Amino acid sequence: GRLIELPEGDDKEEALRILARILEAIPSIPAGLDIEGLVLERERAALTSLGHGWACPHARVPFEGDLLCVVGWSPRGIKYSTEDTVPVSIIIMHMVPENQRNQYLREISLLAKAILGDPKWGEITTARDLTEVRDRLLDLISSAKDVVGPDSRARMIRLQRPKIEPAPITDLSNLVIE
Repeated sequence: GRLIELPEGDDKEEALRILARILEAIPSIPAGLDIEGLVLERERAALTSLGHGWACPHARVPFEGDLLCVVGWSPRGIKYSTEDTVPVSIIIMHMVPENQRNQYLREISLLAKAILGDPKWGEITTARDLTEVRDRLLDLISSAKDVVGPDSRARMIRLQRPKIEPAPITDLSNLVIE
């Protein structure tokens, strides 16, 4: 639900500010958290471009919670760094709570592996509208399950849920509800 079209322009910092403000507006995020400042500071320390038109900036935050992200699409692309030959069209910005650092590293590692392992991931830069971007992302995620191997299947977005028949519970003495 957090896939947006970024405004026209080639301003990387403005694109990052917009995405950070969207994360800051999520009701479960503590008030006053400066995700924008954290992202820009992190970006100045190390570039987050993955190549092939993709970038994954992030902000590490000092509390426990869910790993959250927002995806921005730039129709014309953004000159993200001097090393990039392809302008960045997809920016996936994560907010990484302390208890989600390992999960975030696994997800970024799998995403980078998928992008480098399948040339179709670069094709998203030719999308014409947000609906096409969403459809291509879902197709890429579905195909990436095979590209990155069985380790990623539990962490990728599931487009289809398997039917699981519940087993009857006969002994409730060891039941734990989470």
